[in-house]
Amino acid sequence: FIKFITAVSGGLNLFLRYKMLEEKVSLLQSAVGSSNEGIIITDTLGEILFANGAWEKLAGYTQEEIIGRSPNQLWGGSMPKDFYNKLWHTIKTEKKPFIGELENTRKDGTKYWQAIYITPILDECEEVRFYLAIEPDISDKKTKDQFKEEFVSIIGHQLRNPLIGINWLIESLTDKSNMTEDEKKKINEIYTQNKSLYGF
Repeated sequence: FIKFITAVSGGLNLFLRYKMLEEKVSLLQSAVGSSNEGIIITDTLGEILFANGAWEKLAGYTQEEIIGRSPNQLWGGSMPKDFYNKLWHTIKTEKKPFIGELENTRKDGTKYWQAIYITPILDECEEVRFYLAIEPDISDKKTKDQFKEEFVSIIGHQLRNPLIGINWLIESLTDKSNMTEDEKKKINEIYTQNKSLYGF
């Protein structure tokens, strides 16, 4: 009877542990699945084991098309080879998280930018079991940054032309011999400051 009770108790304990683990996994899947950011889990070869719904919306592929494939086969491969070499060296060899930005291609062929945060998940022997990647869409940010760079470049060019004209006028003023030393000093100071504004 004692053996029977012990066996039942052990089985019940195992069942409760399993149920708790099942609940935790379910909670994790719910949290990850409802995230607005693209989250994928791949095996050590980079084949996708899990992708949340945000990935379907972002990349345009269904779960069936995503699972078992590598990101490179679906939406990746747009970055230079050095980028991918560094990525794999960081997460596979060094077993450290990798942070970067990359350009991907949706199923319909349109390009988009993502920030990527990939971390290797290690087992008790410090070996990589799988990779977890969180990859938010940053296309709007990249567009704004590009606009900002172009705007600054255009404004810089537009300001540069009048400054060159002003510099020429200052040079012609300094050629006049009827200026006092104090006036020449002030003109030279204006000339120097003007030159510094357009980078000569």
